[in-house]
Amino acid sequence: MVGYRIYCKHNSQNNFYNRVKKQTLQNATYQRILHVLKKVPKNQVINFIIDRKAVIDVFNKFPNTYRDRQNTLHLDTLI
Repeated sequence: MVGYRIYCKHNSQNNFYNRVKKQTLQNATYQRILHVLKKVPKNQVINFIIDRKAVIDVFNKFPNTYRDRQNTLHLDTLI
């Protein structure tokens, strides 16, 4: 079973954990990022610490063409 956790600081109301819908570690990272982006106000600075190279590579080279998108795993979650 795969899950994800968001930790801000001790006893913070923003700390959160949940199960991953599609059971992969990459999806866990995407769901964690999505949760933070939905909950944090747009004018607040966010620092992500991500230890999954595959996810970092996707964000550094986001698929922009139709062909690249067809070959991208978890495209539905990224969009």
